[in-house]
Amino acid sequence: MISSNISKTLLENKKLASLFRELSECYSYLGYEERFRARAYLNASKTIDNLDFPVSDYRYLPEKLDGLKYIGKSITEKIIEFIDTGKIVLEEKLTKIIPMNLLQLTQKEGIGPKTVRKLHETMHINNMKELRDQIAKGKLNRIKGFGKGKITLLNNALNSILGEQKRWPIQQAIVMGNKMIEELKKIPEVNEVVLAGSIRRKKETIGDIDILVVGNRKKHSKIINKLSMSPLIKRTILKGRKKASFILKENGIQVDVRMFEKEEYPTALLYFTGPKEHNIALRSLAKKDGYKLNEYGLYETGSGLKKKATSEAEIYKLLNCAYQSPEDRSGNITKEL
Repeated sequence: MISSNISKTLLENKKLASLFRELSECYSYLGYEERFRARAYLNASKTIDNLDFPVSDYRYLPEKLDGLKYIGKSITEKIIEFIDTGKIVLEEKLTKIIPMNLLQLTQKEGIGPKTVRKLHETMHINNMKELRDQIAKGKLNRIKGFGKGKITLLNNALNSILGEQKRWPIQQAIVMGNKMIEELKKIPEVNEVVLAGSIRRKKETIGDIDILVVGNRKKHSKIINKLSMSPLIKRTILKGRKKASFILKENGIQVDVRMFEKEEYPTALLYFTGPKEHNIALRSLAKKDGYKLNEYGLYETGSGLKKKATSEAEIYKLLNCAYQSPEDRSGNITKEL
């Protein structure tokens, strides 16, 4: 039996991916004219984050770096700089002139770089603590564009990022999750619905609720629209064709709902149960066996043919891996010979 442990790979790659995400955030903050650089660094961060081996393996093969998706000459130079020095000078320069602490707010739905830039340039706010103080004093009410809804959004983001957002005991989260499932079951277009994420992994406390819904692709928007009218929902954060996020009236817990078709369900459940380290390890093993694994299916790399799997267990079997129950999943996966 072979054990795959990718923690060392993750540590190095995650640090570089994080630096690239910071560069992307910096360029987003600097304005519309820098949108292409912002997008380039964001895409590069995703490429690095999904590598199955340490990025340092490329140190003396820069031409191989150029062959990676979203990695061009300029970004290749930054990667080599990081491998050699452990840092990126450009990132250090930009983060000295941009309120990076305040920019963390853009992690939350509905808050963009323009909002952060206005807070910084108009109100001279440099960090989240200063923002909280200004909100408490009612200073934001005087600024155009900062109405009651926007201030509530900022407050919720501050509570979440600063670690003051309440986490719910799993049993309480399950009760609320099941209430949402019952609402979804009332919608005729819904074929199947299940709790995923940290609830399914049986974590002691839950930050939000993840729900997967199975239905015909053409009916996804209709399902989300109907769900958004549920009396359980206090506020809609995000409503798209395949995903929606809501705040519930009871307890204020956030619910994220994602839509899939029947044949996508097994890999979607595997992916959105997590944790992330487990997903990356599985993708790595799949790649070595000539497959591509994502939330939509398991595909043969060469032909693009989708492998049929009706359960998570079948996916593990196709990858010659020992099945892991949701609560036991990590970055360590046992591959059976």
